[in-house]
Amino acid sequence: MRVIVVGCAVLLWSPASPAQSTPPAEQSPMRLRVFWDSGGAAVSWRGEVSSETAQLSEVNAWGGQADSSTLATLRDARVVVFARQPQRNGAFDMTVRGAPDDVLRIELRRGDNSQPSVREVSLRQLSSAPLQASLGEQGSVLHVYRAADDYLRVRTEHEQLIFAPGEKLHFSLEAALPNVGPHTPLDLSAELYQARSSTQVAGGVTQRTTVP
Repeated sequence: MRVIVVGCAVLLWSPASPAQSTPPAEQSPMRLRVFWDSGGAAVSWRGEVSSETAQLSEVNAWGGQADSSTLATLRDARVVVFARQPQRNGAFDMTVRGAPDDVLRIELRRGDNSQPSVREVSLRQLSSAPLQASLGEQGSVLHVYRAADDYLRVRTEHEQLIFAPGEKLHFSLEAALPNVGPHTPLDLSAELYQARSSTQVAGGVTQRTTVP
């Protein structure tokens, strides 16, 4: 789908029929956020995320800033994590490419000497629901879920998102729907709003389409 927009758009979708479908054998890349909370205490978390079969890439610490208190780097096909200083929580985003049954292994420990907490989760599970698991001590919790920009991906050839007044932005939208297989019918609708406003410019048209 190709869209030309000045302002902002909201795309809504829903299955056109309740018929169940068979998920494809391969998945498109999935953008994930790995987040942990120490339960109020400041902790120097360390650990790694790995997979025997899935490919990990495009790792960014929480917020994507170079001076983030969480450092996450890709080394030998695994993500190595450590905190620059004790903190109550931390996170990083990463892209995972693999089949639905590929498994992520997440290992986190409090400092250098404690026993690690290890959790495993498949990409199939994460495509439909987030992971929430205890890290074992003082109410510490691990969350792994699809990043907000993973459900509706915006593709554009613009190198920067700075425009002159009246300039048009050309982009395509790619909806990454969980548990929707090939040939599933969908109803799509879009709403167009003025930037920084609740004033609707266009919308109300529903289009029937089918997943390739």
